[in-house]
Amino acid sequence: MKDRKEFLLKLFLFIIMIDRIYLPSYARTGEYNNIIFPMIALSIGWYAFYRIKVFSIKKLSVVYLIILGMIINYTFLGGDIKELIRYILVILISLFLLEIEEINLRKYFIATIILGTLFSTYDFFMNIDRSTGFLRTSPTIYSLIILIAIVYFLYAGKCKIFEKVLCGLGVFAIFTTGSRSTLIAAIIFIVAKFIMGMRVKNNKLIIKWIISVLSIILLVLIFSFSEINITNYKIRENANQSNETRFGFIMKVFDKMNNDKISYIVGLGPGASYNIIDSNKGVKVPIHQDIISILCDFGIIGIVFLYILLSIGKYKLTWQGKILLIVGSFHNLIFYPIGIILIYLTSISIRKNISK
Repeated sequence: MKDRKEFLLKLFLFIIMIDRIYLPSYARTGEYNNIIFPMIALSIGWYAFYRIKVFSIKKLSVVYLIILGMIINYTFLGGDIKELIRYILVILISLFLLEIEEINLRKYFIATIILGTLFSTYDFFMNIDRSTGFLRTSPTIYSLIILIAIVYFLYAGKCKIFEKVLCGLGVFAIFTTGSRSTLIAAIIFIVAKFIMGMRVKNNKLIIKWIISVLSIILLVLIFSFSEINITNYKIRENANQSNETRFGFIMKVFDKMNNDKISYIVGLGPGASYNIIDSNKGVKVPIHQDIISILCDFGIIGIVFLYILLSIGKYKLTWQGKILLIVGSFHNLIFYPIGIILIYLTSISIRKNISK
């Protein structure tokens, strides 16, 4: 085997991703994050140290300053210590990712789409309303993983007949989840790939304009697929929130922050976004918009931290990676580290493919 450590890392991430293997039937996807997050951080860290040996002093300094800022925030504003630790682990995972070179994910994503299609087909014929695939309860996170796989096959190598078939199966799997935003994103990626294959004058300029327009359309469609009523919303089973519920949650967060304007700068402390929904609706669920969650917990300073973290990587995110992050931000990506890892590694593979 060419690289046993790379194989072991991918195998570990794949097993963790298929949470039907280890989650009991009554549990929800993400319920064991307090155990899974440290395991993933250790595995990525182990692989990064094996590959890199020495980390960039600049990146280490920036990351540790961000972590120090979060600890200071918690010290003065309070919050949930478990949420603080989760944020720190996400930062550390990001640090390790920033130093990793390309990892070949072809077989990983082939297995992902085939396994997902089998689960989705079963759910489809069993008339299950929203397929969760190989996840226990989250159709949105499942659809995001499939979307990442589709993007990989479209852009990280030659998209031949086999890859196109896999993309088609992926679109079907996403369709069975009932996730409108992810399905729209998949269609946009496929259309963009078709356009990029056209040989026209000023091809690059035209493509940039089309991608920008499609990205704006994606955001508009995410928000406009259902009528929004922020004064009358309800919680669906398995915490799969409708647009109506998402906006209700977001407005509750802003209502709380408006009571103290300084919170827009420094936030309300780690875990505040969770606790606001819990205190209002009696259930602890995320607000389903990661940027708003970070704003609520750490304020504009937290958004600046996020921007800095995204800008110091060895490989900048491609436009595909950026759109995946936008879509993921509506599906609790910050609570699902495997999604963050797969998006970044896919973006690296795409950039490497472009440079060939």
